Amino acid sequence: MWAGGRAAIQQWTRLSITGHWFTVTSDKVFFRGQKDSWLCSAQSSKEENSEGFAGQHAADSTSFYIFDEASGVPDKIFEVAEGGLTDGEPMIFLFGNPTRTDGKFHRVMFGSERSHWIRRMVDSRTAKFTNKQQIQEWVDDYGEDSDFVRVRVRGECPRAATNQLIPHEIVAAARKFNATGFERLPKILAVDVARYGDDRTVLGIRQGDIFESTQSFAALTWLKRRIESLHALSKKSPMPSSLTGMDTARPSWINSGTLATTARVRAFMSSTVEDGPPTLTSTSTDERKSGA
Repeated sequence: MWAGGRAAIQQWTRLSITGHWFTVTSDKVFFRGQKDSWLCSAQSSKEENSEGFAGQHAADSTSFYIFDEASGVPDKIFEVAEGGLTDGEPMIFLFGNPTRTDGKFHRVMFGSERSHWIRRMVDSRTAKFTNKQQIQEWVDDYGEDSDFVRVRVRGECPRAATNQLIPHEIVAAARKFNATGFERLPKILAVDVARYGDDRTVLGIRQGDIFESTQSFAALTWLKRRIESLHALSKKSPMPSSLTGMDTARPSWINSGTLATTARVRAFMSSTVEDGPPTLTSTSTDERKSGA
């Protein structure tokens, strides 16, 4: 990363009318005669090098960080770097294309931290030195509102990450949506299952166009997730008597498929298996007909 940056810095140093003030080495740029007090050091932005950004304090001067391609810099790097900007007149500069829908750069430009920063977005079509013909070909090929053009031309964030099913804009619109006329509609239990990492299993109830999140759980095994789901289900609306032993009518939002799944899960609630579901066997209609 520094090799390409060093070449660019050397080029602009040669073009600068004050270029003779500075020396560019393999890992530093410093003012001639003040190598240890007026300098910039190059650092890799890999997460395992986060400690290389620590301890940059300058009570009587301006300490600063400049991040290029900031969208790809891990949050851990920013966390450590900002810890060193507690005195003097510190500054931090982030440059890059907003290629991701999460991370520090996204929060600074479009999210929760944008009010704390001076932000600028540049549409490359307004820059004097860009290839306007090439840019127009991209617009024709991908579309003006495509993620490619949004990120690479307009300087805007993509609508969705590569592994994201629902774009952020749809989520944001849903949060502002005011549902009406849902009171007489059936309730449907929804379970968003988390399997690994820091994600949480979320239980909720959907009724028409409104959704209510009721509970969330972290670090549950497959069996515990099902037990908690059934528990939440029984609290929200009475379970069928065939499953709970209670003499209650079946809720309108539990169909025969739900009953079959619920009954099967309930049958394994006393199982000691924790790391994976028991093996289930079944015979399809076609197999029975063929004598399989």
